[in-house]
Amino acid sequence: MPMDNQKEETVILMADVFCQLGNKVVLNGIELFVRKGEILAVVGISGIGKSTLLKVIAGLVPFQRGTVQVFGCNLSECSEEELNQIRQRMGFVFQGGALFDWMTVAENVAFPLKIRDSGLTENEIMERVRKILDAVGMEGTENLFPEQLSGGMKKRVAIARALAAQPELILYDEPTSGLDPVMSGIIDELIKQMRDQFGVTEVVVTHDLASAIKFADRIAMLHNGKIIAEAPPEEFVRLSNPVVQQFVQGEAFGPLTEFIDRL
Repeated sequence: MPMDNQKEETVILMADVFCQLGNKVVLNGIELFVRKGEILAVVGISGIGKSTLLKVIAGLVPFQRGTVQVFGCNLSECSEEELNQIRQRMGFVFQGGALFDWMTVAENVAFPLKIRDSGLTENEIMERVRKILDAVGMEGTENLFPEQLSGGMKKRVAIARALAAQPELILYDEPTSGLDPVMSGIIDELIKQMRDQFGVTEVVVTHDLASAIKFADRIAMLHNGKIIAEAPPEEFVRLSNPVVQQFVQGEAFGPLTEFIDRL
């Protein structure tokens, strides 16, 4: 889709993006866009560069060529102050949750509001924290520490923290990694709920195609540094691209195939 036609509705636009880390080319001509209010899943095998893709979008990893626009701003032309303003419109859910062990759940969720001028009083901050924890099904855990939480609970607290500053965009790095199927399903539903309830745009990188099918509006596949295919879930799983089909069959043999057939 041409850039000019996408500009108003597009939150993220990447064109011919090249990123090399050390001697390794990680991204090699990425073309990608994400519309406002969309949930995009970027799938691919582990170690293929999906996390780097997210960090480039967040302005955390430099790229050597191409265009990355977020909220209409070209990241390569931004000052550090402008980058910080863009980041304040984002939430980032790290793969391991990245909660602070020495802080309670409430303190972790409140952290983004306290490191920036939110304009909220302490009581208002805590009221927002309680509401967000309730939204992710973690009410009553305010005074617990991360070591007292299961893996799935940590992921939900991490999502709550990402939501605390009311971002327009949330980036998720492998949100279901290491979780059992039941908890993975809960996180899948929570990703959809966050878009529907709070109106955020979401980009989720994952190697778990079964999860992506459940929550994504569109799935893109990263392979050898490029986006080789993208489509809505029901179309993606039927694409003729042999690399896509190898990934689909590896993930989808068995119950997932039956699920796909019902789409």
